[in-house]
Amino acid sequence: MMNDKVTMNNKERDGFNMFMKFADGCRCYLMDKGVLSGKDNKAILDYFRNGKMPDHNVVKRVYYVAWPGLEQTAERMGKGMFDPDVIREFYAFDHNTMKVEQGNYVCIAFPAKVLEMRKERGRDEIFVDLSPVTGKFWVESDLDLDLREGDWVIIHRMNVIEKIPAEYARKVSGHLEKTGMKKGMKFPRKAIKYLNELKRCQGLEADLDREREVGGRKLEAGLDILNKARDR
Repeated sequence: MMNDKVTMNNKERDGFNMFMKFADGCRCYLMDKGVLSGKDNKAILDYFRNGKMPDHNVVKRVYYVAWPGLEQTAERMGKGMFDPDVIREFYAFDHNTMKVEQGNYVCIAFPAKVLEMRKERGRDEIFVDLSPVTGKFWVESDLDLDLREGDWVIIHRMNVIEKIPAEYARKVSGHLEKTGMKKGMKFPRKAIKYLNELKRCQGLEADLDREREVGGRKLEAGLDILNKARDR
């Protein structure tokens, strides 16, 4: 259960924060499709803005695709649903496999090597190289990760989730290669632009009107771009 009357321990809270970082990229898409109610959307935004824990039924409704898969991963591992290890296992392996099979490449979590870092308009940005596909781009990071050139991070929908060991990055990359991902596949520039626009829509300062400006045609175009990337 997750509501204002239930307290998570620190480990579970860390895992829940990680889950929300991974999962929230779908919120604007679901809202545009009419799947997400304004009330549920506000509850999720309250969590990001104010740290107010949403009711577990809200989270289950909003992230209805990830929730059952996460439950299965937790059961297989014999750990709690929001144990950080469960979140990592689900998104790096189970979720990635599912999204490749669906041809939904916009939702893949990629390991990425940090090539350069800079401050841009007061914000931290890192220049990364995806693995195992070909893709280099700048991405904002709002996390204090103490990064250096050569470090590895995991990226999902242009969100930097966390710093990861090189060995783990190789493991995730190897898994993606087994699903058909390869270096010859280029991550399209138009897809990067689309995902950055979607990320701005996710921003903590974005209001509901701004989110509704991300129209269905733009979202579908972005999906089409990524779905065609495998054949390039």
